[in-house]
Amino acid sequence: MVRFWVVAPYRNERTIPGQRTWHPEGFEQAWEFDKASGVIATGWYRVGDVSGKSRLQIKEQYLKVYGKERGLGYVSIQRFWIDIKPGDLMIARYGLKEIVGLGKVAGAPFYSLEKGKEWAGGLPIDPHPNMIPVDWDTCTYSHLFPRAVFQRATVSELKRFHKHWPTIKEVLSDVWNMD
Repeated sequence: MVRFWVVAPYRNERTIPGQRTWHPEGFEQAWEFDKASGVIATGWYRVGDVSGKSRLQIKEQYLKVYGKERGLGYVSIQRFWIDIKPGDLMIARYGLKEIVGLGKVAGAPFYSLEKGKEWAGGLPIDPHPNMIPVDWDTCTYSHLFPRAVFQRATVSELKRFHKHWPTIKEVLSDVWNMD
């Protein structure tokens, strides 16, 4: 069964030692890289390569690096590496109200710190080395909802019982078969 995934291609706020920094150009750069490279990239480079790891191993590796102060970020990593499968449908979001692209997962996740540094493109932000191949067939698709409809998690599954499913389904049914 095809699953629907919502991924934020870029986290707008970064912590640089001693300051909180906003990089508005970072989203455009990151999203352009993802489209041109046919991937969706996410961060957590400090956790390292978790390919082939179990949910428990991913959680342990994450907590060893970040501790509990970074919350449940390991859940997004687990979804990214274990749950998302080729053929699933991908929604790229900006913030909590905007769809910036739609695509189909085209392969298994992979880890590339080199490509992750390319993704950062010289900005003082963390590289995003965790990548999944995606055919961004409708990457020019964009829709802004009047209010927040997506979760804050970097990677989340859009399920049919999600409270905003009817609103999102109506918008996406022009592009995908949502039955």
